[in-house]
Amino acid sequence: AELGRLVDFGCGVGRATLHLAAVLPEVTGVDISAPHLALAREEARARGMDHIAWVGCRADRPMPAEGCGLWFSRRVLQ
Repeated sequence: AELGRLVDFGCGVGRATLHLAAVLPEVTGVDISAPHLALAREEARARGMDHIAWVGCRADRPMPAEGCGLWFSRRVLQ
């Protein structure tokens, strides 16, 4: 809770995002793939996790989420 909001950049279908959201009060998943975000939303809804924001990004605006306490990314910036 002390970290505030976590941003998972390149969240894909939300595998890590959902695990992180189990222990953090506010999470934002960011990805360029609309189909992946739709799958992530669906899984979060099925788990009753309504504190996750799913945000699409674009090449010209790669980081639309602002003001986070922790920024997480795994296997995205290769």
